[in-house]
Amino acid sequence: MNELKERIMEHEGFRDVAYNDTLGIATIGYGHMILPQDNIQIGNKYSKEFLTELFDKDFDIAVKGANKLIKEKLPHLLMLGLTDAELSKIEGVLIEMVFQMGRPRVSKFNKMFKAIDEAEWNKAADEMLDSRWAEQTFERALNLSHIIRLL
Repeated sequence: MNELKERIMEHEGFRDVAYNDTLGIATIGYGHMILPQDNIQIGNKYSKEFLTELFDKDFDIAVKGANKLIKEKLPHLLMLGLTDAELSKIEGVLIEMVFQMGRPRVSKFNKMFKAIDEAEWNKAADEMLDSRWAEQTFERALNLSHIIRLL
């Protein structure tokens, strides 16, 4: 999981002062969407330690969300004869997608989930790239779709 955390941190980048992301959402740290209960003030600088704690909480939420999607959307995944390493790659891609977009948005990638569940890796990767998400963060989507394509 540490490699996955590092990959997400790299993709997200780090800012210790709040900013509006490409969609205009107030964000800080490693891509943390600022919530009212965070009590974070725009323009104030926050410690890396504090922002890393926020990241860890967000990561845990993403893991739970991705695992829920795996149970809901990939009923045949464990019957595909994949190695633990391959299953971990799929889980990692889904965790990162959930981290970035949230479980509700990722749950709409129905064609991608269907292709993964049928071990159609190229089709799943193509479906990832045929999305508004890929238009908005192309390099990240390309990187994650490549992981799926190589299964």
